[in-house]
Amino acid sequence: MVTLQQAVRPAPDRPAVIVRAVALSTVHALLGITFISLAPDVDDRGQFLVINAVIGVLLLAGAAFIWTGNRWGTIAAMAFNALFFLMAVPELFATEPAALPFMAGGILILAGCTIALLLTPAARAYRSSTRNR
Repeated sequence: MVTLQQAVRPAPDRPAVIVRAVALSTVHALLGITFISLAPDVDDRGQFLVINAVIGVLLLAGAAFIWTGNRWGTIAAMAFNALFFLMAVPELFATEPAALPFMAGGILILAGCTIALLLTPAARAYRSSTRNR
């Protein structure tokens, strides 16, 4: 079992791709929650806010699992990023509100880059080396 101090302490063997994936996943979660709460012309604001808040919290939890090297947590983080990626594709073609296609483009970039970083050989080696966590 990993203690909180062990999980937060930077590991000398943690590859840069893991740090970047955690940063992208965290930024993605926080920007998603912030943008939808500030978007001016969103119908059903409450529904979007709840969905984005839930998925944002799951992305933050996934980022914590990526940081600790937890294999299933990393798979879950990739699944949540893939979910956000797939949800953003139809929004690229939306006309109302005008900011929605830009938000969708940002989601596609953040989620796609996070998944790509987690599939690199260095990230896979890190997950294999921390298998007992």
